[in-house]
This record gives sequence, structure tokens and C-alpha cells, in this order.
Amino acid sequence: MGSLEGIISKLDDADQAAAWQAWQSLLRIVTVLPGADAAQQAQSAAMLAAELVETVPGGKDQEGKEKPPVPRYSIATREKLLRLLSFVCGPAEVPAIAGAMRDLRLREAARCALARDPSNEATAALIAALATQDGPEFRAALVAALAGRSPERIMPALKQAVQDEDMEVRLAAIEVLGSVPDPAADGLIDEACRCGCPQVRARAFSARLRLAEALAGAGNRDAARAIYKAVLAADPPRPQKQAAERGLKAAG
Repeated sequence: MGSLEGIISKLDDADQAAAWQAWQSLLRIVTVLPGADAAQQAQSAAMLAAELVETVPGGKDQEGKEKPPVPRYSIATREKLLRLLSFVCGPAEVPAIAGAMRDLRLREAARCALARDPSNEATAALIAALATQDGPEFRAALVAALAGRSPERIMPALKQAVQDEDMEVRLAAIEVLGSVPDPAADGLIDEACRCGCPQVRARAFSARLRLAEALAGAGNRDAARAIYKAVLAADPPRPQKQAAERGLKAAG
């Protein structure tokens, strides 16, 4: 572990060649650990998270008073630590990663790391960030990162996101709902199918078709058939209509 910490410290080296070599060494370490050495992966993740939040004394102000501690590493190095964590992080590292989202310069790297962690803790952190972060593009990316996660954990957040004031967030929620094998998702997507914007309407119909396919794949063919029939009855764009016809035929 001391060796890993020593390599991390070189990421901020003024010698760019040394910093690059340290980065390449760390990349080699973290990319071979998943699935190969669980204990070493956990140790490395813990070290990276500890270094991410490491602080040093902030010095004194003009009045001689102690200033708050400051991060040990630069923004560039902390961003690299987050990228490294995306390969090896687990539930224990979620608080450190989520904390990085408080810095606008680090929040996208932190989101990416959480997006690669399928744990319930990462899911909860992504959902919590939706309530505190701003900017439609970033919040839409947070929603997108919920795809593939436990339906019962993400559905409440998606129900809110699909009604968000920002169109990008709504569209992201529609896309994710299309991958959730839960019949309740269709009611949320259906409203978007009636939108006056052709782009939103087409994407909503496509999401409904993906949902029907997911339900059929999960064995809920009755729900899939119901969605295909509803899509056909709603006068969708021609490509989605043809897809619904094929889906309905396949669902029997």
C-alpha cells in the first residue's frame, strides 16, 4: 500500500514525464484488479478514496488565525483519482466519491465513477445528487446513470425526473424508463408520447417499444402485448409503428 501511495503522490509531480509514468502505472494496477484479486482491489480502492479526501493545513490568514484545511492534491490529480476509482470502487468508497460532486470541476468524474458502481449505495448517491445539483446536462447524466439498476430503487426518482422542468432531464428519464422491466413505467412514458414536439414524441415511442421488449424478455408477455397495442393505437411515427407490429407478432 505504501508503494501505491508513493505512486499517487507523483501524479502532482512538476516533472510531466514522472507524472505521466505514475498515471500509467496506476492505470495498469486498477485495470487488472477487478475479477482477479478482490482483496487487493478493496485495499487499492480504500487507498485511492483516502487520498481523494486527504487534506493539509490551510495555513494562517492575515490575522494569524488558522485557515480551514485544503485538499492535498490539485484538481487535476483528484480527477485522476476519481477515474482510477471508477475501476475498483465499491460501497465503502461512495461517500468520498459523492463528496467530490460538491466541486463543479470534479462532479462529472465523480458521476462517472458512481455510474460504474452497481451498488445500492452508489444508486442512492446518484439519486441524492439529483436533488442538489443544477444544470440540465449534468442532471440528465445523473438520470442516465440510473439505467440498469434495481427498479424498486430508481422508480421514485424516475417518476420525478420525467416531470422535471428541464427537457433534457425528462428525455433522460424516458430513456431509462424504457429499460426498466416494470409495467408501471409505461404510464410515465405514455404522457410523453402525446407531446407536441416530434423529437420527444419519437423518443418516447421508442422507449415504450424497448420497455415492451424488456417485459417480453422478462416473461411478462401480456404486459408487452398491451404496450405494443397501445403504441399502435396512438398513431406513432412510421418506424415505431412498424417496430410495434413486429413486436406484437413476436409476442404472440
